Amino acid sequence: MLKTTRTLIATLALFALAFSSALDVFGPVPVTRVVDVDTFIVLIDGHEERVRMLNIDTPETVHPDEARNAAAGEWGSRASAYTKELLEGKSVYLWFDVEQRDHYRRLLAIVYLQHPHGTYDILGQPHVMVNEQLALAGLATPMVIPPNVTYIDQIRLAVRDAQLNKRGMWHAHTGTLRYDPHGPDRNCSDFPTQLEAQEFYEAAGPGDPHRLDADGNGIACESLP
Repeated sequence: MLKTTRTLIATLALFALAFSSALDVFGPVPVTRVVDVDTFIVLIDGHEERVRMLNIDTPETVHPDEARNAAAGEWGSRASAYTKELLEGKSVYLWFDVEQRDHYRRLLAIVYLQHPHGTYDILGQPHVMVNEQLALAGLATPMVIPPNVTYIDQIRLAVRDAQLNKRGMWHAHTGTLRYDPHGPDRNCSDFPTQLEAQEFYEAAGPGDPHRLDADGNGIACESLP
């Protein structure tokens, strides 16, 4: 299963590279500051622009809901530190999907960073896709907001790879489940976080008896934080 997942990721990466090569990447632009796990500031023509990474949802450093905050706080801090280590003081290339900005006027982008072990060729240099790296590290879940869905399957596979390898948020559960996975039926509203729903989903066994994985991609309750 793991080998198959990695093969699919590699295949999608090659497809995505061929597809994006026919389009324009914008940059390089310098990163001046990381705001949060999936948001950072770049300098374009002397003006600061806020960039939100496409197709991923990441744990928040602080959440107003105490239950969610307790679950997300630790991983939010770790994920934020990971993004800062990757991006601060670096320059990146941006690729835009159908809609370039959200209602906050942030740029919405697939983000490429030069890296010696990268598998994406940008102007003859190896790069990694930062959105995908966060997913592979177990620090992000897929987020589907049409019409910007070009790379969502690739992100889903990266998340699945992190789950299989117990990276980041998918590390072996150290506590107890809130509900009996073989007890009464549960739905996504019963869980404060996607991580807790995922642990319950996996403990329930094959067949998704609680119907938490609507699209059958192995990731439960994707709308949860």
